[in-house]
Amino acid sequence: MRLNIITTPNPILRQKAKEIKKDELDSKKFRRLVSDMVETMREKNGIGLAAPQAGENARLICIDARETDQRGRIEKEKYPELIYNESNLVIINPSITWKSFGKTVIEEGCLSIPKVTGNIKRSKSIRMNCMNLEGKKIKIKTKGLLARVLQHEIDHLEGILFTDRI
Repeated sequence: MRLNIITTPNPILRQKAKEIKKDELDSKKFRRLVSDMVETMREKNGIGLAAPQAGENARLICIDARETDQRGRIEKEKYPELIYNESNLVIINPSITWKSFGKTVIEEGCLSIPKVTGNIKRSKSIRMNCMNLEGKKIKIKTKGLLARVLQHEIDHLEGILFTDRI
């Protein structure tokens, strides 16, 4: 089922999202949310979607890793434990533990702020901890497009919008 995308100025976009407990992962409600978020992200041609954008106060991110876009390629094969439905990454309770000093500036947009883009400076590479759909703790070290998308989506979980960084 396609979800409605929450747009500014809805206050849910400014809330810090709640951690997901391991015992919630097998619930029908949670599994449905993951499925619906992936479907919505794809229908809206988004590269990523955070649960608050779907009106859910949860530390959950879905990333479309199907193909390359003009900014690069998401190497999903490096993260097999996070793959959902062959070509998406599902990331639960992400927490960035390190960011590179090296930065890049790239134009970003957001499904929650329609028709607005801006040049955003973000770290080239990051390290983070998260959990997968089975509740396994995962450590990720990534760079390039995936690092950028993760930083953008984790900002949503912290109540930060990309326009705050312009």
